[in-house]
Amino acid sequence: MRLFLASARYQDGQLRVVSSLPDGNQGVAAAQTVFADVIVQAQLSMSEGADDDLYGLFVRSPSSDLYYTFATSPSGYAFISMFEGEYVPLVSGPLDPDLHFAYGLGQPNVFSVVAVGRRPTTSIRKLCACRLPRANLSQKFGRLRLVPKSGLSAELLGPSLTFILNGRLVSSEIVDDRYFDGFLGFYVHHGRRSALAELTADWIQVRGVFPPS
Repeated sequence: MRLFLASARYQDGQLRVVSSLPDGNQGVAAAQTVFADVIVQAQLSMSEGADDDLYGLFVRSPSSDLYYTFATSPSGYAFISMFEGEYVPLVSGPLDPDLHFAYGLGQPNVFSVVAVGRRPTTSIRKLCACRLPRANLSQKFGRLRLVPKSGLSAELLGPSLTFILNGRLVSSEIVDDRYFDGFLGFYVHHGRRSALAELTADWIQVRGVFPPS
């Protein structure tokens, strides 16, 4: 389903994003700005909903039918997907118990996405902290090698998105040029077990990444 505009309001110093559309995917852009290379972080929680609801971020959305999502359920089920007319799940499964996650309604977690351009080189200094069969790092990167004492180093082959939850790596994806830039913001998936799903945002920080010289 295309990403439709959700209802949003400010309450008690927080942004509340509400979806009441059953099995619906809705979002609110953080700014009316198209971002290319960017790092986005947000402290989010789900204030109302059930375990089949998801809350998180959408990024690289040049239109309402092209975007990536990074979300979890209140019970710690992680979901990363690409949308191009239909959803293509990339990571789907429970978080590793060793990954710090605040479970339940009203419990905040920090979502981060690093979106960089065509041929960046990045160093991942924290190992993947999830047991997700579709989050095989060797399949996500073009070249992957272990660097003693510093972690994983990878040369990426195209525009890439790296997804981090509470400071720990979840997955990284190579994307095609259609997702080279786009809007970003808050994402809510409302399932069928609750009357509505409500995301609460305490803060969001968006930082530009300087292009290589």
